Amino acid sequence: AMAPLSLGLTLWMLSTNTIFFPEIPDYTGYLAVPLLLCCSGTAALVVRVTTIGNNSKRSALLAGALIIVLAANVLFSPPSLFSRTRYRDRVARTLAEGALESAPRNAIIIMGSDHWLFPMLYLQEVERLRPDVVILAEGLSGSSWYWPQVHSRHPDLRPVELRGPGGTPGRLRRLLAANSDRPVLYESWEYATMLRRPFCAGPWLMMDAELCTGQGDEMEDSLTSAMDHAIEDIGMGSPITEAVIARVTFDRGEAFWRLGRPNDALR
Repeated sequence: AMAPLSLGLTLWMLSTNTIFFPEIPDYTGYLAVPLLLCCSGTAALVVRVTTIGNNSKRSALLAGALIIVLAANVLFSPPSLFSRTRYRDRVARTLAEGALESAPRNAIIIMGSDHWLFPMLYLQEVERLRPDVVILAEGLSGSSWYWPQVHSRHPDLRPVELRGPGGTPGRLRRLLAANSDRPVLYESWEYATMLRRPFCAGPWLMMDAELCTGQGDEMEDSLTSAMDHAIEDIGMGSPITEAVIARVTFDRGEAFWRLGRPNDALR
């Protein structure tokens, strides 16, 4: 009884704060407590089945119930059994590697979404990919503890006064002004607009307009091509990643539209 009770209470708590979308990994992660209880109940059922040797009818009943529950989970959890492709899903690495490897030397990249930020931090911190690039988490930049961590990784980054007008955007604008010799890239056009900087579409991310000078619309759209290949690889078999691809390419298309490139936007 505790598993459905905790599930109901958790969903009620979440729904009073936000709209609950089961396809969002963060939201499903909040269901860890009812999941733990369900797993514990399954383990307890297995123990009961294996220890009730003197009541064969009851043992067979419990074993049958366990088999039905496990089979139902395997067969009916989406996507369908033979269309699952998570074992081919490398989109998180593709996004992170593309963003880091396409960045100019000593660039600053301003990120906000989990599907961009944390794979990039992993590659940089664990695999030491492009340690020269400064990855700034817009959502964390409003916290004072975050900045000593950034400067410990990049001691050559010129510090700024954290307290000042403009809130988090103002803090980021002061940092970019103090480090004006570094090229700046953005997850989306929204960040460039928030920071009041003209932008263009680079091969992977949005970036300062001056980085596209002389290249016009001829710069390759590597991000869209990579997402095309990802869709071919995973099809409809990795639902959370489908949502990530939809989000990333929608943001890309909207940026192209705002830059006056409707054909690229529709692609």
